[in-house]
Amino acid sequence: MRTVGQFARRSSTLAPPRLRGHIAHRSKCTVSASTICVENPYTEETYCEVEKFGQEQVEQVLETAHKMQHEYWIDTAQNIGLVERQQICLNFLDEFEKHSEEIAKDISCMMGKPIQQSRNEIATMRERGEAMIDMSTQFLSDQPVPPKLGFDRKIRKEP
Repeated sequence: MRTVGQFARRSSTLAPPRLRGHIAHRSKCTVSASTICVENPYTEETYCEVEKFGQEQVEQVLETAHKMQHEYWIDTAQNIGLVERQQICLNFLDEFEKHSEEIAKDISCMMGKPIQQSRNEIATMRERGEAMIDMSTQFLSDQPVPPKLGFDRKIRKEP
């Protein structure tokens, strides 16, 4: 069984040259009961601090999200069609893309991955999103059923 020290020594030979010998470092982040320190694993620098949520706060956020989703469905989504929902998704992708360089930087600094890989992840996310939007026409459109006199029959797929 390997000890942490043995792992650190072995890992240090796989690390980038400027980090060799620093794998088993002590965190530069200050430990806090209210925040989580996010370090860039490549540079070992603190990238950001994120507020910690306790169980009660998590449950409150989830409850609020559930209520908002329900209200949105009753007030909005129930009354708009598939084409409008597709457009909302496309608008989201456009807005996301406007911030793609900032998001790529966040991914790289939080995960220690090369910036080009982060940019590629964002481009791939856009491609997947567009593919799902395109497929939604086929899979979420109303499906006709055999006619019955006096009835407008169809299978409606709702979110």
